[in-house]
Amino acid sequence: MEQRVNLRFNLNRTDDCQAWEYLRSQTDQRESSLNRTLIEILLEHFAAQEKADSDDALIERIVTAVRKELR
Repeated sequence: MEQRVNLRFNLNRTDDCQAWEYLRSQTDQRESSLNRTLIEILLEHFAAQEKADSDDALIERIVTAVRKELR
């Protein structure tokens, strides 16, 4: 099954232009299609976010344990 999404970049906007240039450079660097590159970038972003959330949770548990022991 396929899902389609149209993505448009307004190159008159700075952030759109930066995103487009990044996507194009990553596509060239990875030697893949725009579609595959975008999928990989999204998955990398979500994995990094999950790791950061996990790290934050670990830090919070450590801080809580240290506070409890200091009381």
